[in-house]
Order: sequence, then structure tokens, then C-alpha cells
Amino acid sequence: MQPTTTTAGATITPAVQVTARDAHGNTASGFTGTVAVAIGTNPGGGTLAGTATVTAVAGVANFATLSIDKPGTGYTLAVTAAGLTGATSGAFNITAGTATQLVFTVQPTTTTAGAAIAPAVQVTARDGLGNTAAGSRGP
Repeated sequence: MQPTTTTAGATITPAVQVTARDAHGNTASGFTGTVAVAIGTNPGGGTLAGTATVTAVAGVANFATLSIDKPGTGYTLAVTAAGLTGATSGAFNITAGTATQLVFTVQPTTTTAGAAIAPAVQVTARDGLGNTAAGSRGP
């Protein structure tokens, strides 16, 4: 199964699944080797977490605990296994999580009474991983 759009820090679901194939495209059910996954294209500078090396069972490797911590558009995963040609997943996106905190991104500065603070104070909504929570609106 290809990875799908997921929230930063959340487990990619459904689980990423890689199938070893023979020269004719059939599942190589006798393959029980180690398969490793890593980020291929990394547009958000994310880090892959979870179990990134698994043993294939009947030619299939399941990566059930993978997550990426930074939002980005067009991530890919790359898989490798000794003796087999590697593969790269289709592109998928990682989105920011729901806002859980507010942070000053432009701090207030010392200003004369009655004058506008310059530069303007700026507050940003962030998710639990510190990513900017896109689409967050409110007073």
C-alpha cells in the first residue's frame, strides 16, 4: 500500500506495505529478507519515526508504525532490500496538526507610550510538534 496524506507525527494509515516481486511481477512469496524504508523526497525536512526495518513474510513487508514530523507536499519513501531492486513510493503530503499552542513569532519591543509597537507583534498557532497550524483562525 502506498503512503497517504497524514498529519505530522501521526502514524501513516493504512500501513505502508511493500511486496517483493519476481521478474514476471508475481509476489515472491519465498522472500523473507529484511526490507528497509527511508524518506526519499523530503520537502519539509521531516524525520521518519517508527520501525523502518522489518522482515518480509511471504514476500510482503508491513510498516505499521511510520510517521513524519514536519509538514510538506510531495514526500516519498524509498525501500531497499539486499538482492532486490529498490522502489520509491508515490508522492504524498504531511499536514500540520491541530493548533495546541500560541507562540510569539515577533516579540513586542520597547515603545513610547501611545505609539504603535514596531515591528508589529505577531503570534502564530502551532501544533503539538511546533509546526505552524495552517488554517487556524480566531481571536
